[in-house]
Amino acid sequence: MELLAPAGTLEKMRWAARYGADAVYFGTQFGSLRSYAGNFSLDDAEQGLRELHAMGKQGFVTLNIYPYSDEYERLQNLAGQLDEVGVDAVIVADLGVFMALRKLGLKARLHISTQAHTTSWQAVQAYAELGAHRVNLARELSLQQIQDIQQALGGRVETEVFIHGAVCFSHSGRCSISDYLTGHGGNRGECKQPCRWKYTLVEEKRPGQYMDYYEDERGSYLFNPRELALFEFVPDLQRAGVTSVKLEGRMKSIHYIAQVVSFYRQVLDGRQVEWDEAM
Repeated sequence: MELLAPAGTLEKMRWAARYGADAVYFGTQFGSLRSYAGNFSLDDAEQGLRELHAMGKQGFVTLNIYPYSDEYERLQNLAGQLDEVGVDAVIVADLGVFMALRKLGLKARLHISTQAHTTSWQAVQAYAELGAHRVNLARELSLQQIQDIQQALGGRVETEVFIHGAVCFSHSGRCSISDYLTGHGGNRGECKQPCRWKYTLVEEKRPGQYMDYYEDERGSYLFNPRELALFEFVPDLQRAGVTSVKLEGRMKSIHYIAQVVSFYRQVLDGRQVEWDEAM
């Protein structure tokens, strides 16, 4: 099973590869859902892909924004340039983008982003019939639901599952809170993560009385869900036939990337390692 790691910059890509990732995904300076990650220039992408391929690893690029009509030509041109420098797969969420890129006849495979919120084997099969090579399943699925999807697919389509990192308040990151509160749209790669801010409650008939509440020693947040750390479920996902397990974190530090990738590399290799020990 493939270990797919994030890389916000060329240097982070190198660390992810060195610490055991089989493949790395990154965004460019346009078209990605992580506008503040640093991201790759076209020259960075070419250099990074050259290094990855020399190590027998792969590089995927995210073009998974929901674009406006006048942005399609730019996305198509960018996809073509990335294809020329050897990107192994392009990750997309928008159906229009998917169809536009398919018509280009790219050598790169087309992968469906978690942003597409795919929750059924029927949807996975539909994407495959349209020409998708791999589908990233929605982060909100249970293990049983993933197993059911895998059983129905019978290995006919590659699947990918996020196993570590942030989970958005809205399904698969389709969220407008940042847009409403800050003017920066999450579906444009500009999320300010207001679901992770700390809030207090005000009851309608008691204005001005701000009530905190606590769930544990760290407190609690109204909108922020628990984050993924599914290392215990890796064997189950592997037995189910999931193609790739994916780590979130293009905006994280090099130190974070190295630790998390190294930990999951050991898990996939069957080594007994405790999370506290690894961190």
